[in-house]
Amino acid sequence: MNEKGLALSCAQALGREVQSAFQDVYELLLARSSTEKLARLLLSWVAQDEAGNFDVRLVSDFTHEEMAQMIGSSRETVTRLLSDMKRRALIRMEGSILIIPDRIALQAIAA
Repeated sequence: MNEKGLALSCAQALGREVQSAFQDVYELLLARSSTEKLARLLLSWVAQDEAGNFDVRLVSDFTHEEMAQMIGSSRETVTRLLSDMKRRALIRMEGSILIIPDRIALQAIAA
């Protein structure tokens, strides 16, 4: 591949990354409530997973404080919302693994 082709390929890849990041930010800002924002954040982490409505598992590497910063909320709010989602069986935790047993129900909250 020549230099122009390589530069074009890199620019296209960078453009896709920027577009994806912009879409994620746009969707988070579009949500009206912290509950919607948190649901959208969790769903964005599993967006690539095509598991239908079966249990979706992901390693939760973020603290409640970091998640709060991502959605423009407080740590206390994220902790309360996650507890509420657990109580409603929308999510559950197994160690550091977050499980979304019913993606459709979580999507309904994010809508």
